[in-house]
Amino acid sequence: MRSFRSWTTTGPAGLVVVLLFLPARPAAAHPMPHSIVALDVRTSMVTADIQIPVRDLTYAAGVDLTTDDAPAVLGAHQEELREYLIEHVRPITDGVAWKTALSTVTLSESEQRGSGTYREILATAAFWPPAGASTRRFDLHADPVIHQVVTHTVLVTAVEGGQGRAREIGTIRTDTATMTVPPLHVDLGNTSWWPTFNGWWPMAVAAVAALVAMIPAVRARRRQIVLPDPTPSTVPNPVPNPVPTQTLARSPEQVPGRSGTPA
Repeated sequence: MRSFRSWTTTGPAGLVVVLLFLPARPAAAHPMPHSIVALDVRTSMVTADIQIPVRDLTYAAGVDLTTDDAPAVLGAHQEELREYLIEHVRPITDGVAWKTALSTVTLSESEQRGSGTYREILATAAFWPPAGASTRRFDLHADPVIHQVVTHTVLVTAVEGGQGRAREIGTIRTDTATMTVPPLHVDLGNTSWWPTFNGWWPMAVAAVAALVAMIPAVRARRRQIVLPDPTPSTVPNPVPNPVPTQTLARSPEQVPGRSGTPA
């Protein structure tokens, strides 16, 4: 189910993002899942769908969303959680933080491979780079939960222009040597035609298949066309029947007004 949510912004206002609520499945006891930041890189902005398991979030943010009254707790701490996500998920270029807008934080249930069913919070952020900075190269500082739970990780994926399958960019985790959380450097290279082609190729394949399917019909149509036989009745003769040459070689006696006797 998708629904529209209000936004808290630190940049351009009025942006509305649709959130995807993931389906619930039976619960089981499994290792705790990781957080996910799914980037959608566009020409002038980057959006990020953020998913964080609430059990680890309880330790990191101090808001307990594991109880039965979690929706009421979420409503009471909505602004607090928004500020937490804005602080802990942010792209930076040359030390300059991007402008940020964040949707309403919602609750859902999901499941990752090997983790079983768990409750998570969902939010969508929108980021605008500083003037002159590229949306394809930046440092992503994303340490929600990790700054308090050192075993937690954040998986980062990306698509370009909302097209194609998401690819994994990297994983953000604690550097056990320094006990810090280094940012993830995102570098998607130069803009290419591949994302556009990747989005259009199914239609191109369908068009080629339709043309191939038309070939038998065209051939059958050509076999049905019968050309007329070139018979004398159908082939016009623009030249009249020639006069026999012997009729032109008349004797003087045959010419009217002339006699056969020389004058």
